[in-house]
Amino acid sequence: MATSSHEDFNQQWHQRWQKNEIGFHVKDVQPWLVEHWPLLVGPAPAQNPCVFVPLCGKTLDIEYFLKQGYVVVGCELSEVAIKQLFDQLAITPDVSPWENGLCYQGENIRVYVGDFFNLNQADLMDVNYIYDRAALIALL
Repeated sequence: MATSSHEDFNQQWHQRWQKNEIGFHVKDVQPWLVEHWPLLVGPAPAQNPCVFVPLCGKTLDIEYFLKQGYVVVGCELSEVAIKQLFDQLAITPDVSPWENGLCYQGENIRVYVGDFFNLNQADLMDVNYIYDRAALIALL
């Protein structure tokens, strides 16, 4: 039986992270994020604004959001990427099962390890904003 293109993507994504073939990873916060995000969202909501980052990898954009006082919810297929993310943030995560994978959590950050198509309303209940640097492009 042939696998679907979605399953092929998932498998290829895991392989890229395992082999460290992540040329798409940017080693700095996106300059245009710093310049334009405040203009796009205006003043952040008073209490715990939350941003969702799909296929977040280990992007330093997450650190930017945390420093701006946001709560970050991310989702990433590769646990390798999430371990590296928490290492670079110097956060020791609490790891717990999630109905579709694992959930890594720390202060103001929660990252689901698994397919973001499996997220449900409860997983994203607190999200005010969505920040997608290239997740949709990666899926094409």
